[in-house]
Amino acid sequence: LSFTLPGTPVFEPAFASIEPADEASECHGVLYSLRPSDFLRLCLSEGAPLLYAVVSIPVMQYNGAYVNAFAFRAAVRSCVELRPSLRYLQLIREAAREAGLAQSWLDKLDRIRAAPGSSQPPAQRPRDYERRPGATFV
Repeated sequence: LSFTLPGTPVFEPAFASIEPADEASECHGVLYSLRPSDFLRLCLSEGAPLLYAVVSIPVMQYNGAYVNAFAFRAAVRSCVELRPSLRYLQLIREAAREAGLAQSWLDKLDRIRAAPGSSQPPAQRPRDYERRPGATFV
């Protein structure tokens, strides 16, 4: 996991990307099985192919089985590693914990430093559509 996709410096200075690394490196994540239409929506929401290139990568699951999967690699990369905002970094950390990823990976995420001056935004009250039971916002 690398933060090489430049964002907007004041708000979101960097976004995550899967980048080539040596064989000893690892990146933990979650595998999802998506319908083609949902995958297309995901690509559009992430800015592929302008901001991200979709790449095929071999993945070793926690049970030792291998599968091929698609990942997003920055199409426009900074030549230096950037720091993400604390807000963005917290989203990644919380998602990793919720997914039950390995403690070694959680520890690595906790060691990533956020961009200087970034802070955790105050909690927001749920919007009306978020309070309705069973409501879906698309």
